[in-house]
Amino acid sequence: MKKRAAFILIFVLLGGLLPGCGCGSKRVTLTWALFDMKGDQQVYLDALNEKLREKGLPYQIRFANISIPFEGDYKAYVETYMEEVAKGDFDIITCPGTQNCYDTYAMMAERGLLTPWDDFLGNGETGERLKEAYPAPVWDAVKYKGVTYGIPTPFTDLKCYAVFHAEHAKKYGIDLETVQFSDLEAYLRKAAEEEESSFVVSTLWPYFRWGSYEMSPCEMVYIREEQGRWEAESMIGTKEGLEQIRLLDSWGRQGLIQSGDCSEAVGQGDFLTIAVGYSYSETAAENLARNSFFISPDVELRAVEFPEFNLKFNGKGYKAGVGAESAHQEEAMEAVAAIYSDAELSNALVYGKEGESYQIENGLAVRPGEYGIVGGEQQISFGNPFLTMPSDKDSPNKKEELWSLVEGAELSGFAGSAFDLEGIEQNIAQLNVFFMERCQDILWGSSEDLEAELKVLSEEADALGLETVLEKLNQQLGEE
Repeated sequence: MKKRAAFILIFVLLGGLLPGCGCGSKRVTLTWALFDMKGDQQVYLDALNEKLREKGLPYQIRFANISIPFEGDYKAYVETYMEEVAKGDFDIITCPGTQNCYDTYAMMAERGLLTPWDDFLGNGETGERLKEAYPAPVWDAVKYKGVTYGIPTPFTDLKCYAVFHAEHAKKYGIDLETVQFSDLEAYLRKAAEEEESSFVVSTLWPYFRWGSYEMSPCEMVYIREEQGRWEAESMIGTKEGLEQIRLLDSWGRQGLIQSGDCSEAVGQGDFLTIAVGYSYSETAAENLARNSFFISPDVELRAVEFPEFNLKFNGKGYKAGVGAESAHQEEAMEAVAAIYSDAELSNALVYGKEGESYQIENGLAVRPGEYGIVGGEQQISFGNPFLTMPSDKDSPNKKEELWSLVEGAELSGFAGSAFDLEGIEQNIAQLNVFFMERCQDILWGSSEDLEAELKVLSEEADALGLETVLEKLNQQLGEE
């Protein structure tokens, strides 16, 4: 009896009967489908599984990267992924962001490939913790037809900033506390006239100034909202679109916009302003500009927000769903909920292993060269940005600033919905490619005759079905 009692005691001490340690319980292996990830995921997978073990969670993740050859056909690209997901045995499924005009999250939900989360969110300890790990607008924006199917890594860079060289701004009389976009031209022209030819006055500005552009499935269409009425319009056939294009064209002709490679001059501090684009705070925009162009710490930067370019929050971005046919749905939900509500687990998935794929400097995660590109893809694809630690291109207060931004952001009227593209999806896909290949080059002063080129582009867009696309989208908007 003494020997038996001793054996039982040893078994207990080893963790065989201790709840929560995960030592004696069987670890469930969950297979996670990845969408065409280009980098080696092993260091991130190892770091995640190590953290799961440390926390006594009885789950082990196995990545299954579905690599798809892209041959220019976006529909075939996303359809192939969904076909592989449908016939595979996947517990967790990556829903990538919009690919051209194809919203894969909505398409997967529509086809019944994903399990709804609504009964889980806010219920039980893990469900409550997950719901509280995001600002409330995130859960509103991530619904599809009123139902939540995935845990988001949402697009949160909603504010448009210009980053100024503070000394040069002072030199040209720019009051960075009050300057507006409409004030800029006179300052830019003065700088262009007085400085040497290597001096970069401004980098490229956005070619639109309307808040719902990001919700359009077509690059050549924006959605106008006036007093609750929505209308799809051509960006090269409306007053707002043409005004902005003509303004940028005139700036380019005056040498105010640098459309070529300006990295060397900017890095040396030979610039007035960088139209850095979208971020979530002034500090983050300044850090992004400094690190992107390797600007010396001696150069004082000042970010200025230009609200007319700001975007509404829409919930777009990557999402992690649970497979509708998974044999481990409950375990998969618990595992995903834990990962996206725990900073250490989210950090492991985004950054990997400290000392190998990143190191911490001044409280920021810095990736060594070979992990830089892959790390950028990790940050876009995985993790809860409201929990993960900031990188060297972020603000040190990233988590708090992101939370504040999204919590107070205006929710897009299109969040949680999707256009029915049947019959026009190929037109939109072709128009999107046409825009990237043919239209962008003329938007910053590189055209020989802007009005003539706009006329040609308009005719070519109509030949690709732009009018048909507008008609179909407006028909659906009229039914809302």
